Amino acid sequence: MVACRSAPLAAVERERECKEALLQQKRRITRQWEALSRLRKRHAAAEARAGVENARLSDEYRHVTAAFNHLQSKFRHFKAADLARFERVRQQGCGAETDFGAATEKQQKGGKTAMDFVCGCVGPGL
Repeated sequence: MVACRSAPLAAVERERECKEALLQQKRRITRQWEALSRLRKRHAAAEARAGVENARLSDEYRHVTAAFNHLQSKFRHFKAADLARFERVRQQGCGAETDFGAATEKQQKGGKTAMDFVCGCVGPGL
């Protein structure tokens, strides 16, 4: 008789353990769903921040690119203007001198003479 009584108790105990295991699994699944929900919210917030940052950086990039293009066009304009002015001056010549090389040598000799006079190497009339 003792064996008969323990069999139903074992079945009841086993059923209770199964129910407890089932409840633990349900709680675990619930916690995992909650964690998934939190992660989805966090991901959505990060995605929104990244979208705002991307828009800001895109706008800044467009602004910098436009400024660079503007400066590049100014540079080309001034380079062309400087070349045109150089050509005009070269066409006109330097007073009586038409050769830049000769004008440069004359200027350098004048500078040397003035420096010699200032340093006292050569005096007036010497």
